[in-house]
Amino acid sequence: MKVRTEYPNILVHTRKYHLIALFLCSIMLIVDMAPAQASTRFELGCLQASTLCVSSRPNSPAPASVIDTAVVRSSLAKLVGNDTWKDLELPGSLKQKWQAFAEGEEVLSGQEIEVLSDYLSQIEKLQSYAAQSLVPPKTHPVFRAQEVSDDQVQTRLVAYAVEAPEKTGSQAESLFMITTSTTGLPRGLALAPQIDGLQQHISTDGNYVEYWNNTGKRILRAQGRAVPKGIILNEALQDLYHHNEYAQASIFPRFDYPDIGVDTGFYGLEDNLTYQQILLLGEALQLFNRPELAPMKNAILNPKNDILLYETLENGNAGINYVGSNVIGLDRKDLFWNKYYLASVIAHEGTHVMQGPMGITKDVCAEVYHREIANRKIPQDLYNWNAEEVIQAIKDNEIGTYHVSVWFLHLFKFPQLDAFKGIILTGKVSGKPLVNCSAFTQ
Repeated sequence: MKVRTEYPNILVHTRKYHLIALFLCSIMLIVDMAPAQASTRFELGCLQASTLCVSSRPNSPAPASVIDTAVVRSSLAKLVGNDTWKDLELPGSLKQKWQAFAEGEEVLSGQEIEVLSDYLSQIEKLQSYAAQSLVPPKTHPVFRAQEVSDDQVQTRLVAYAVEAPEKTGSQAESLFMITTSTTGLPRGLALAPQIDGLQQHISTDGNYVEYWNNTGKRILRAQGRAVPKGIILNEALQDLYHHNEYAQASIFPRFDYPDIGVDTGFYGLEDNLTYQQILLLGEALQLFNRPELAPMKNAILNPKNDILLYETLENGNAGINYVGSNVIGLDRKDLFWNKYYLASVIAHEGTHVMQGPMGITKDVCAEVYHREIANRKIPQDLYNWNAEEVIQAIKDNEIGTYHVSVWFLHLFKFPQLDAFKGIILTGKVSGKPLVNCSAFTQ
């Protein structure tokens, strides 16, 4: 375990135009080494909840008894007659068989008609999504099929779109993600980013691009997300992705860890984390699956929250939260050395989310101190509290984010608790104030 022995001063970062707008400045409580975890940033805007457009199981094709074979043949004939068919790849000799059926030279069984009808419906939807929005705009999606079997061992084909192979210059397929709005409605297609060490596959319901390692284990899945301008999440993502084509379209890859049971959205990990760091983040999230942490997991790692991964946050932050929003930022440089510490920072910043927006106050600095260390005392029985009691104390404004850090790290027997406890009791880090109050008067 890497041990941090120096804990630099925590400063405040101010953005004056937001100070004018809100009478509150943008605050970043800078945290560098182990105990100095959190920072808080005050911004304009509001965050809409994340809602995914997914179904837990693939849509079952209609029974052959209600499918009009002539209609299916006619629809297939239209597909065969355009450029989409030329680039279409299907398993085995299925393409030749379907073309013969379209031309009246082949007879399909009832089950084969079901599979064909279902696949044509999926292709039609993907084409309509591509017509709505395509990121990058000059990409050219072509269609593929993946065979899947349901619980009844019934085979179906899942349609998915890839970038035309001649444009990628790579043997690995580059899949398109379905882009959804914040309300979960399909809005278009966006090219899914490649991640070193992981291979792309379509999910069995066709709604996600999944990322698997070379041992056959699913690690991540992704959907494109259209994020409206004018809200905090969009502003943060614009900063994170800079001049990337995702930022230009306000459509971003939203990742989650489905096999860990975490539906929180993660952004930026494809650029700012290595394969091993992606795995370490998963290990940190897995800690929240302990039964005693279930209430904490539900409060922090839920679909309403979004976590952004940065290469380096300003002035050495380990984590930030935009006050009043569900947006959390994590720093790659200072966090990815220990899964327990990483998980504690997620809990720390998640506590800021639970604290909600700041009310109108004459003494902003005192309020910020209170959100971090409350009344500068540590309850004698803090370590005996369960997660429900910790969450209630947060809601009752009785403890601050550093109390949550101490409680969380004590649970995992982290060796540097005294440093965190010292911040609560003194309001200082390495002898310097936890908060730079002069920033509030600028």
